[in-house]
Amino acid sequence: NDDRSFVQAISAASRFPITRPMSSPQELEAALGQLLVPNTDVIRQATQFFEEYIKQPQSIPALLDRIQQSPQPPIRQLATRLMAKSIAGHWGKLSNDDRSFVRQALLERLTAEPQYIVRHNIAHVINMIAAHDLPKGQWDDFLPFLYNLTQSTNPDVKQIALLLFAAVMESMGDHFRQHFPVLQQIIHEGLGFPHPRVRSAALRASLHLTMWLEKPKEVQLFMGILPSIIEAIRRCLAESDEDAAVAAFEIFDDLIASTIPNRHFVAVLPALTQFFLEIASNRALLINTRDRSLDFFIWMTKYKPKLLVRKQNAQILSQILSVVFPICCEEEPDDVEDDEPTPNRIATQVIGHFGANLPTKTIFPAMLRLVTEAMASPNPWHKHGALSALAILAQGCTDAMKECLPTLIQMVFAGLADPVTKVKEVACIALSTFSEHLIPEIGRASC
Repeated sequence: NDDRSFVQAISAASRFPITRPMSSPQELEAALGQLLVPNTDVIRQATQFFEEYIKQPQSIPALLDRIQQSPQPPIRQLATRLMAKSIAGHWGKLSNDDRSFVRQALLERLTAEPQYIVRHNIAHVINMIAAHDLPKGQWDDFLPFLYNLTQSTNPDVKQIALLLFAAVMESMGDHFRQHFPVLQQIIHEGLGFPHPRVRSAALRASLHLTMWLEKPKEVQLFMGILPSIIEAIRRCLAESDEDAAVAAFEIFDDLIASTIPNRHFVAVLPALTQFFLEIASNRALLINTRDRSLDFFIWMTKYKPKLLVRKQNAQILSQILSVVFPICCEEEPDDVEDDEPTPNRIATQVIGHFGANLPTKTIFPAMLRLVTEAMASPNPWHKHGALSALAILAQGCTDAMKECLPTLIQMVFAGLADPVTKVKEVACIALSTFSEHLIPEIGRASC
């Protein structure tokens, strides 16, 4: 039976010297197949065998043969994963000729492999080898080969080339610094490619490129492709691929948190602001997507606050408040948990960060007008949003709020008298926050 054949194969393999880990490709194929058998004992035996098998350098060419020749995608996938483990321990032990052969064979298989998951894992192995060889000045034909792949019109080939570029840049982007103009052009072309998987791969490559931006020319080149990045994310959202869009938001997180001088953001800030406000205010999108778009403004106040308060950007700040505050006033789902992030809660946090990190004169007058209008609304969620905003602003706009405390206290008392429980609750929170941050004036104003 199959179990006996497997045991016999393992026993036979154990008698081979180290130069011959398996007597034939067929035996290795059968042994790999045992990892797919729905039998715990068989899988355990196979796992134990391969733990020893990949300790032998000769396992690398043997597994490569299965990656090239096996007709079964699951076998090729397993061989690729095991080969990665073997390379991690033995790549330097192979001769120059053997390493050259393996490199070339993997590159050829990368373009020939029809299954995405196998192709992706081959790319992972190639990345491991590149991380080992490129810093030593080896594998001179790797980058030209990869560049040629990116010029393919085949979406599968173009996608894997961009993903491989992304992986290599993540681990050793400094090695590519001299090639930044070419990389920028490759990514720009990928962002505009018709196939969505290629655009997603280009977004991922963009993310890893941001980690290495230092010199003014590099930053300038990257800022040049930001409009293409924004458009690619918009297309992800239009195609209901919100996961890819949200993953790409990290590009902007990294840019804002970087040491890149503010002057590089002046020209792109209006477009970025409009982009993230569009997403944040779009109720047709998932809550997580909207929440993550609001995070952009929190990051801005933490890392680039001076950019928001420039006189030239007064209109931008007003635009942000006019969009974010109505989100504070949105109704929450009935089944939402107390600690669960929702757009109105994240929007309130944005207001709080503005109050804590930006000059009061740039924030509070506009917020007072918005809050006053909301408190006059018959909609209880508008009042809820207004009182939530007042509660969080008390922590950062203390002096300005003390100057108009009687008016604010009246709003809070109105909330306490409101027939809607949610409004009463947030009014209590506001009063508590006032009592903590607006002393001693709060005592006199409430008398």
